[in-house]
Order: sequence, then structure tokens, then C-alpha cells
Amino acid sequence: MTTQIFNFSELYCPRKIVFGCGSINSLSNEIKYLNSSKVLIITTKGRGKDETIRRIRNLLKKEGIVTDVYDNVVAEPTKSSVLDCLKQIKRKKYDLLIGIGGGSTLDTTKIVSVLLTNNKPLDKLVGINQIGNKGVPTILVPTTAGSGSEVTHIALFTDEIEKKKKALVSKHLMSDCSIIDPQLTLSLPL
Repeated sequence: MTTQIFNFSELYCPRKIVFGCGSINSLSNEIKYLNSSKVLIITTKGRGKDETIRRIRNLLKKEGIVTDVYDNVVAEPTKSSVLDCLKQIKRKKYDLLIGIGGGSTLDTTKIVSVLLTNNKPLDKLVGINQIGNKGVPTILVPTTAGSGSEVTHIALFTDEIEKKKKALVSKHLMSDCSIIDPQLTLSLPL
């Protein structure tokens, strides 16, 4: 009798990673590559009018790309905050979501993306490989260093009723593009 041992790994990564000082300036090219016309920027509570977001929106406006902003993401996203984000944007039918912020913002963006294309409640997407369909395309732009959410296939939220942190793990959570511009981390906005 022989025993077979299988040693294998799977590596998931974004379709494209753009890295370097000033790489945020490639955002409009990535949006055009993804053929997007209805774009939503998702960011942390109250950041919708800060200098970084204003600069990015002006950059996109010059390229003829009109954006809306959802700026109500909370630190350590909860189930109710993720569902509030979903409810606010569902009726507008965006074809691209851009998460700009720390891990909480990027995780919220990834979760909302797959909720928009999978006809299941959030609780049914929790766990490993429970997501059947790729989400709405995403571009993730970290403004903090450390979470790595922009390049992972995992997204976290807290179920405030069960008082548990829950994870979604799926290749469908990978971004279409991650733009990592170290200059955006200098002021460490959430």
C-alpha cells in the first residue's frame, strides 16, 4: 500500500498592483481599463471632503470621470455598518467601487462588492469559499500600512449581536487593481 502526500498551495492576488510614490495618478487609467462609468468612492466616516479625497475626485473629474462618495465607514466594521453601506449604494447601480482608506474601509468595500452580485445575505457568505460570484469591480487604495487588505482574499466584520468577528474568505474578494502609493500613508488617515 502506498501513501500519496499532496503538498500544494494556492496564491490569490489582485489582477494588478500599482506601487510607488505618485501611483495614485494612475487611478483614471485603471478606471478606464475597467470600462467604468458609474464610480463610487468608499471611505471612512467624515473623510469625504478631506484633501486626499478632494484631490482624487478633481483628478478624476479632469479625466471626465464623475464620482460619488460614501463616507460613513466605521473603524472595525460591524455587520450593521456594512449593510448600511450596501443599502445606501444599492439603488444607484455603480459599476466600480473604489475603497480609499485603512483596512476597515477596504474590507467594507470588498464585502459590499460581493453582496451586490450574490443573491445571499451576509451571514451566508461567511466562511471559506461561500461566495459564488465575483463582485462589482474594485480598486483598493490603502492610506495606512499594516492591514494588507488591498492584496488579500479575506474581509472581516464584527457581528455586534453575536459579539464575534467574522471572516469572508474567497478568491472573489480580490481587487481588480490595488494602488499602493506610500505618499498617501504620510498623514495616516483612517
